[in-house]
Amino acid sequence: MAGIIKVNQYQDFNGNTLFTSDGSGNLTTQKINHPAFRARKTSNQNAATGTNVKITFDTEDYDTNNAFTDSKFTVPAGFAGKYFFVFFARIRNAADITSQEWAFYKNGSKEDRLSTQHNYTSGDSQYQAYGFSTTLDLSASDYIEVYVNHNASGALEVNGGTGITIFQGYRIGS
Repeated sequence: MAGIIKVNQYQDFNGNTLFTSDGSGNLTTQKINHPAFRARKTSNQNAATGTNVKITFDTEDYDTNNAFTDSKFTVPAGFAGKYFFVFFARIRNAADITSQEWAFYKNGSKEDRLSTQHNYTSGDSQYQAYGFSTTLDLSASDYIEVYVNHNASGALEVNGGTGITIFQGYRIGS
């Protein structure tokens, strides 16, 4: 014998809506993977040598909770949990660069487990691309930024343009 239950809204024991149905089989779920953001550069940025330089982002493609400002993502109140972050950059470097380090900074400090080190020798004006990702367990008000440090005698050019240098992330769970 089969049973049928007909409802338009499912809630947990605290009255929070888990999902609803419009009566035609279309479900609206709770806002999973929120907060979420994607920011990018639209213009080039020169990063000075031998110092930690914060990468700036001047365009937001989306920011579900208004949590991305001043080139950093800050966990909003009520949204502590595990987050996934991705960073991609295209650069043009000086001829004498042999080392560069890109890093996620948490609350203003670099954590070694959140960085990626690259060592190489290349020619002048050569374009290269870098990307890395991580998952972090964050509390409300924790913030994440992206920095670079390199050893070229001149500035490192971090390229802007649609989809060339981006920083994005989203909450994956509590």
